[in-house]
Amino acid sequence: MALARKLIYILDEDKFQPKDSKQEIIEEKLYSEWKIKANTLLFGVFNTVIFLVISPIIDGISKMKLPFAAWYPFVPERPSIAVYTALYIFQALGTMYAGCCNVGTDVFISQILNNITMQCNLVSHTVENLYEYSKKDLNLQGPSRKEALKNMNNTLISCMIQHKAILQYSKEVEAFFNLGLLGQFIACCLIICMNMLRLSLVSIRILDEQGGEFVALLIYHVIICTTLLTYCWHGNEVSVSSEKIPVSAYNCPWFECDVKFQKNFLFFILRTQKPISILTLNFFPVSLTVFLFIMRSSYSFYAVLRSTHESNN
Repeated sequence: MALARKLIYILDEDKFQPKDSKQEIIEEKLYSEWKIKANTLLFGVFNTVIFLVISPIIDGISKMKLPFAAWYPFVPERPSIAVYTALYIFQALGTMYAGCCNVGTDVFISQILNNITMQCNLVSHTVENLYEYSKKDLNLQGPSRKEALKNMNNTLISCMIQHKAILQYSKEVEAFFNLGLLGQFIACCLIICMNMLRLSLVSIRILDEQGGEFVALLIYHVIICTTLLTYCWHGNEVSVSSEKIPVSAYNCPWFECDVKFQKNFLFFILRTQKPISILTLNFFPVSLTVFLFIMRSSYSFYAVLRSTHESNN
């Protein structure tokens, strides 16, 4: 928890703050886009929980089915109404609690990754407009172009410090979510695989006795894929935004500056050419490529299980 709080409050430091109203607009735009994705995920999880809870009611309350198949040693084969109601409420509350915990974790991780993307975009904007920010840093009324070009080295050094801080921040994020992301990817792969198998075995008609289960499984399948896509999308955006930094830097008037600036500028370009990636187990990055790999692997496992089930029957 201490590291989680650190990842939140460290962004209040001055080096991570926007320099002017233009960069504040960049922050607001990224935050608005993230907010839409987060609300979509929250809405999807809410509907998934509701359908999972009410699926036994849709299939017929007289059958006394629970939202999830479970065995309780103190419950007879045909429980009474009171026992069934208590177990139903217990599973319903547990499902709601698990849904809140999961969506809270997903939103938190996506926001942390979005913060890294935001900082990379701010650095890109600063280095692309290095001359303009150099003039502002002088705090003079109409500074000459020669003075502004000379001060560009100080502005560049502040960008280098900010980029170094972003790299350190991304490493702390990677260390904090390392095992968690790995577990999430493995769990999503298994859930998608088994869910496709269950979807292929239940009735597809809503009015059948398994219609409620089919709808609940379908919505659950969509939200699991959306959750996995949320991680991979924001992780991919971190890499894409960091790759823009050296391209943006090249647009500044570096060729008009002195040799000292050009040496620092060359070092900055070479350093930023390596994109920032959030690695899982220091092996593979969180990206859209990983999302496609997990989806293909899940379908391959499903095909094997489906063929095995058909051959046994």
